[in-house]
Amino acid sequence: MHKDFTQPNIKQVLHKYLGEKQLSITNKKRYSYYNSTIDLLQHYLESYGHENLNQSERARYNSLADIVDGGETGFCDIFGPEEIPSNTGRFLSYFMVHKVFASKTMLQNAHKVIADLLPWLSAEASVKVEVEEIADIKKQEKLAVAAGKLLDILIDYQEHSATYDSYAEEEQDHFDVIKVEKARVQFCGFMADKIWIKFPEQIASMFQPGFDVFMEVGRHGRTWQMLTIYNVSAG
Repeated sequence: MHKDFTQPNIKQVLHKYLGEKQLSITNKKRYSYYNSTIDLLQHYLESYGHENLNQSERARYNSLADIVDGGETGFCDIFGPEEIPSNTGRFLSYFMVHKVFASKTMLQNAHKVIADLLPWLSAEASVKVEVEEIADIKKQEKLAVAAGKLLDILIDYQEHSATYDSYAEEEQDHFDVIKVEKARVQFCGFMADKIWIKFPEQIASMFQPGFDVFMEVGRHGRTWQMLTIYNVSAG
């Protein structure tokens, strides 16, 4: 191992974490959630971890990644576990949602694993983990659960949401929830202007500003309706 690698590095620490979980979790399916989440976290760190580095750390990363093992050395070989906490938020909110396209169950389990990992890093790997970071992950977990429940409701509702035979315009996009009112929700898509869609009051109340709703919508006159729902995430 190269002398400039941090010891222990991210790979070693996460391997130790999984080893302890394998001994303590007898249910193979439950352990698989930990194993797959940690594997995906390492993939995320290898692809995006360097984006959070300061100038000197990035120079170190570039030099070591280029000269060691024919350029195959990665972020998780070079850096230590102190780089993990600051990367977990984007791992859950961006990578798992927009790159992995994680299912509702997979995303909820990933939040649980990260919420367990952070205190472990503090206790077992002497990593400074802010209380706010742990609280934020737990908050994200609750939002993920709420988004999953909304998705289930919308899947059932979509059979009745389209009331016209044809639409002047149709858009498939990721829409951010901007505003929630009594029986309607305002969205903003990447390709579309802000639009309002009416929902039954009980369903409208389940939306939260910041939710990412991947759906197809249609416009009839000035009225927009949801045609097909694909996913809802906490954004």
